Amino acid sequence: MESFSDYWNIKYNISNKTQTMKIENLPKTETERKVSPEQSCRDNQSLDGKKPSKNYEHQPDWWTEEIAEKRKNCIKMRRRMTRTNAKKDTSELEKNAKREDFKAARRELKKTIRIEKERVCS
Repeated sequence: MESFSDYWNIKYNISNKTQTMKIENLPKTETERKVSPEQSCRDNQSLDGKKPSKNYEHQPDWWTEEIAEKRKNCIKMRRRMTRTNAKKDTSELEKNAKREDFKAARRELKKTIRIEKERVCS
């Protein structure tokens, strides 16, 4: 049986009460695997069929450390709000306070992003 895997093949026999295990390393090259270049490219793509994005290499011109910190804070506030809402023994007053904290953090983040975009684009 032919395998298209680059992993180790393990062959073993179990006879009566004696076990024997034989391990063979069978490296396969592209030609041995008979894989077309198109298939090789498809293997490198993500599961949804799209090529991986390379946007992570370049940050937008308007991105600053201040925005990164405010985004981090906004995510932290959202998590706190979500955890508070999931608890059954918390009061509505506490839930509303966490929601308002999150809204304020999100508003501040959006405002800072808008200001930075205006500064860079003008």
